[in-house]
Parts: sequence; structure tokens; C-alpha cells
Amino acid sequence: MLSLLKDCRDSSLNTILDFLWRQWSAVGVTGNASGHVARVVDPEALFALTCTFGRYDPRLFDEVLDWMAIHDRFVNIQRMKNVFSQSTFAGRSAMSASTRALQRATGNAKWRLLAEDPIVSPNVTPFFLLPDGRPIPTRGKLDPDFKVYGLQRAPVNLRRLARVFSPEDSASLLLKLRALLGVNARSEILLFLLCNRYGNSHEIARHTHYFQKTIHDALTDLECSGYVESTKTGRERRFYMSSSELSQALIGGGPAPLWVDWPGILAPIETFWRSLDGSLGSEEDERTVASELYFMSKRLAESHALRENVASSATPKPNRPPQEYLRYFLDALQVLK
Repeated sequence: MLSLLKDCRDSSLNTILDFLWRQWSAVGVTGNASGHVARVVDPEALFALTCTFGRYDPRLFDEVLDWMAIHDRFVNIQRMKNVFSQSTFAGRSAMSASTRALQRATGNAKWRLLAEDPIVSPNVTPFFLLPDGRPIPTRGKLDPDFKVYGLQRAPVNLRRLARVFSPEDSASLLLKLRALLGVNARSEILLFLLCNRYGNSHEIARHTHYFQKTIHDALTDLECSGYVESTKTGRERRFYMSSSELSQALIGGGPAPLWVDWPGILAPIETFWRSLDGSLGSEEDERTVASELYFMSKRLAESHALRENVASSATPKPNRPPQEYLRYFLDALQVLK
């Protein structure tokens, strides 16, 4: 069984890193990723995932920091906090260290709002890891911002080589809306309505990771513009874009891009992978590992975001072979390809 778990762990890590490279490259990160990105890039969700998996690819991690420094005015700090607090992303220390480094590099005090207080510890562990999980040792001077979080790496060196995102690319639609409307909930609301046609305040808040009152108030203001209207059925009020001309101007000549609740998809995938990775170093017996995989696959099957974007499978049943539970994980990874 150990070989089965290791093969799944290694292949899924490659899939996730390829996904990160393609998504980031689509909005300007310097890299050689290829392939069309049909779904809109979500920088906050991507950064949350990069804080965990970028540790296995030092070049990716630092190129992302380079992009964040150049595009910092288009990064939504409050939404980033919401994504981390509402989801199970584990890279909080990496996020805090990164935002301290970004504040130092850019002089923008807004990054300070993301940095959690460090826990003083005498132990400093290597930050970057080889694909098999072994640490990459660091020699010489250490980055002070990562060191205070117990993470050992060379000083961050932002080369400022990232390209500014292209407003013509559908993958950049959220960033395009932020450039037009500002970094606030209205950009996510319009993106949701452009992709889904209709939505109520509760549904939009759940998918965009804002508080419902924030979404409700913004929808009320947008309706005053005349470009967003609503219909009421019973107690439910559904909003929609009433101007086809504005919709086409924002989207371009092609069809509306596919909507994806990236935090809702990426967080359970990360949690499953981390559980899988941890099981390789444990001394638990096969039955215990299979039980843990059952509960993790059950969480995947119950994820609203994954059910909306991945062909549904039957609900996993207990006391099955481990490979049956791994199949749920591999099916979930299809949304990243």
C-alpha cells in the first residue's frame, strides 16, 4: 500500500504544480507554462495554494512573490483574509512571512494586515523542499521575514520581471474588473453575474468568500446603476446583468468564461494531499490509513464547489480498499487540468 500512496502523492503534486504554473503564467508570472486557461484566475485562492505547494518549487514561489509585488494594487487583502479564515488552507506561516517580505520590498503597508503574529521558537526549519519532501538546506544569510516564522530560506530577491496581466485574456477578467471598478466586492459580484447570469446575495457571498451583508449592500448599489436588475420570487431576490452591451464589452467577443469557486475547490484538494503526504511518514497500519482516506474522500464528495465542477461519483463507503478512496482524489484533480 505504501507504494500506492507514494505514487498518488507524487503524481498529484506534479498535477498541482503544473496547474499553479499555468494559472499564474496566464496573468503574467514569468515562466514557460503553456496551454490555454479557460477559467478566470483567482489570485487570492492561487496564493493560498502556492503558500503550501510553492515550497516544492522555489522558482515558482519567488516568481509569484515577484508578480504580487508588481500587482499589489490589484490584490484584495480583505478577501485574502476571508479565504484563509473560511477555508482549510494550511500555509499561514508562509503567507505571513511572504507578506512581510512584500511590505519590505514595496513599502505598501497594506501587506501588514495579512501577517499574523509570529510564534517565537528556537527552531528554524528549511522552507523549501524537494519533490519527495526532503528539506533543501540553506547556507549563508537567511531572510529575516521568514526567519521570524521559523522558516529558513535565502533572502527574497524580487527581480520585477513579471508581466502586467493582459485585459484581453479571459483568464484575467477578475483583475480587469478590479482595474475598472476597484478592489472591492463589486468586481467579484459582476464576475459572478457575467458567468452565471443570476444569483442571490447568499449564493454570491458563499461563492465569492465575502460576508453576505457586504454582498447585499453592494448589490443594492449596483442596482441603482441600471446595469444590474433583480427579480423577486417569494422571499428570494435574484440579481442579473440587464445590459447585454456592457456584458459583451467586459467579456469581449467570445462566450462568458466558466465560473469556478477556486477557494472551495483548492482547499479540500490541499487538505487531502497533506493527509496523503502525512500518511507516508506515519507508522499507522493499513486499516487506519484506509479509514483516514475514507473520511478525506467523503469530504471531497461533500464539497459543493467540487460537485459543481467535477463529474459526480457515488458517496464513498467505509471499509473499502485504499485505492477506491484515492480514486475520488484523482477525479477531483481533473478540474485542475
